[in-house]
Amino acid sequence: MNNPRSLYLKSFVAGAIATIGFAISTLLFGVLVGAAAVGQGFSVVESMLMSATVFSASAQFAGLAIWQSPAPLIALAVSTLLISTRNILLGLSLAPSMPVHNPVLKCVCLFFITDPNTVLTLRVGNEFDRPSFLIGGGLILYMTWMLGTVCGSVFADLIDGSHRSSLGFAGPLVLLTMMVLLAKGANRQWRAWLISGFVAILLAYFSTPYFLVMPLSVACGVIMCLSDRRQAGEQ
Repeated sequence: MNNPRSLYLKSFVAGAIATIGFAISTLLFGVLVGAAAVGQGFSVVESMLMSATVFSASAQFAGLAIWQSPAPLIALAVSTLLISTRNILLGLSLAPSMPVHNPVLKCVCLFFITDPNTVLTLRVGNEFDRPSFLIGGGLILYMTWMLGTVCGSVFADLIDGSHRSSLGFAGPLVLLTMMVLLAKGANRQWRAWLISGFVAILLAYFSTPYFLVMPLSVACGVIMCLSDRRQAGEQ
C-alpha cells in the first residue's frame, strides 16, 4: 500500500512540473497586468496586492479597462462576476474526480483553479492525487504570476502611457486563444502561447491599436500551433 504522504508529494511535484510551460505565458500576462495597473495609477504595492488576491488575468484586465477614480464598484463587481462564471464549470468538471472534504483544502483548491491548471489536472491518471496535483501546478502559476506583476509594475516606465493603454485589451483574447489551443490538444501548445504573449507585448509597445493587437497576436499563436502539428505529423 502506497504511503499517502509519498503520493501527495509525488502528485504535488508532478503538478508543478506539468505547468512549467504554462508558467512562461503566465509570467508574460503578469507583466501585462502590472504595466496596465501602473498605467491606471496603481502603485507597485497596489498592483501586487491586486494580483495576489484576485489571481485572474481576465478579471483584472476587465477591471483595469473600466478603472477610474472614484472606482465604479458596481461595474467592477458585475464585470468580474460575469467573467468568473466560467469557474463554475471548471469546478463542476473537477468535482467528480477529486472529492475534497476538508474545508481548508477545498478553499485552497478553489483558489488555484485556473483554465490550464484545471485541464492538466483532468488529464492525469489515478496514480496521482488530483488535489495535490492541482495545488502544485497552481502554486507555480501563482508564483510566476506575482513575479510578472512585479516586473511589469517596476519597469512600467519603459512603456509610456499611450503604449500601456492597449495592454489591457491584448490580454483577454490572447488568454482565450491559449485555452483554445489547449482544448484542441496541441502537443506543444506552450510555444504558441509564448509567441502570442510576445507578439501582444511588442504590438502594444509600438502603439498598435487594440483592435489590431488582439487578432494579430491570436493569429501568430494559431500559426505556431499549426506549425507544431505539421511537424508532429511529419515525424
